[in-house]
Amino acid sequence: MVDGVPMICRPFFGDQKLNNKMLEHEWGIGVGIENGAFKENTLRALELTLSSEKGRVMRQKVLELGEYALKAIEPQGSSIKDFTTLINIVTS
Repeated sequence: MVDGVPMICRPFFGDQKLNNKMLEHEWGIGVGIENGAFKENTLRALELTLSSEKGRVMRQKVLELGEYALKAIEPQGSSIKDFTTLINIVTS
């Protein structure tokens, strides 16, 4: 995610379908291969993510989310603080 690359998803089972919906419809940083038909829809997904305006927007969103993720794991970042809080709760 840090390198600005949108995801192309091909969900099969479990939470993969939910993850695909989140990436594609909620966060706007990926595209799903419709009905799992890999051969027929792969080129469409590649063209969408690499050559279209929608793909450019997805790449920009991925870069922004990557920046947030990197900030969260800095020494005083939110992930470190939250993990420290969890450890304190568990060990109390």
